[in-house]
Amino acid sequence: MKLLKKIVVAATLATFSLTLVTSPITLIHAEQAVKVTSISVKGPSNALKANETFQLKPTVVTSPKGGNIKITYSSTNTKVATVSVSGLVTALNPGKAIIYASSGGKSTYAVINVASNTVNFSSGLWVEKKNIKKPEEQLSTDGAIYFELKSLKNNVLTGHFFSISTPPSNRIADVEIKTEIKNGKGTFTYGDDGWGNSGKGTVETKEGSILFTFKETKSDSSAMWNLGTFSVTLYKANSGSNMGVKSFEGQWSTPGSDELAFRLTIKSDTKGVITFFSEGEEVPNNVTFVYSGDKLTFKYEGGDKKNILRLVDSKMMILTTSDGYQLTLKKY
Repeated sequence: MKLLKKIVVAATLATFSLTLVTSPITLIHAEQAVKVTSISVKGPSNALKANETFQLKPTVVTSPKGGNIKITYSSTNTKVATVSVSGLVTALNPGKAIIYASSGGKSTYAVINVASNTVNFSSGLWVEKKNIKKPEEQLSTDGAIYFELKSLKNNVLTGHFFSISTPPSNRIADVEIKTEIKNGKGTFTYGDDGWGNSGKGTVETKEGSILFTFKETKSDSSAMWNLGTFSVTLYKANSGSNMGVKSFEGQWSTPGSDELAFRLTIKSDTKGVITFFSEGEEVPNNVTFVYSGDKLTFKYEGGDKKNILRLVDSKMMILTTSDGYQLTLKKY
């Protein structure tokens, strides 16, 4: 009897053991089942400005697809840019930072460049937008408002602001401007706009434009013209900076007026002849000049006073005489 019980118990255990081997029960946590096979991310195409944000949106490939994953972020330079737990990048200061995105043992990164506060605007002629492609028409037929940007270094802007009346008078008011640009803005004062009027103004550099505002605070009662109170946005003109010295050669006159007409003959890179036409007479004057890309600084033969011909493009120039008188000239 005892032997029979032992046989039954042994058989039962053997059967139970066989069941455990053929039907194993394995407990696996869901997050351990998802495998990250790759991760990638795109950064901003352009440099960010200080305080600007950018949302990172990593692309993660998992096995099986669509599995739940966790992404962690870090910045190599938190003084330049920081990143939140959700991947929101905040630009702080000029420089470069690498933002890493990691998940499941895989990592990728995005390069974050933060732009310098220094404004980079090219020197030359800035005109009203309505005639940016044809500044010569603006200057010669309608009068003009324009700015000659001399330099913008270390955030200090210098140049001349001009406002010219329509021909044939071509009266001009001009203001010498020098101001420090902070956060895209600067202020200035002027003691004389060319007619004895004074005032103050602001300069604001924006995307590809310069905004001027003027407020006259003192007017000269004998002045023929003044700047008054107004604002205007100017844009970079197609200047003659890439023109050769030969572009100055030809016949020139003041549109709508017989105030000035002459022919410029270029003999070399430093010498030429200006022939003035007055009441049917030709008066040739030998000139020596210095050519600086878009202007000729010249003196008449035997003279000691400098005059300037500023080339706007191949058909338009501005003459500034030694005594400060200015005329807009058109090629014909």
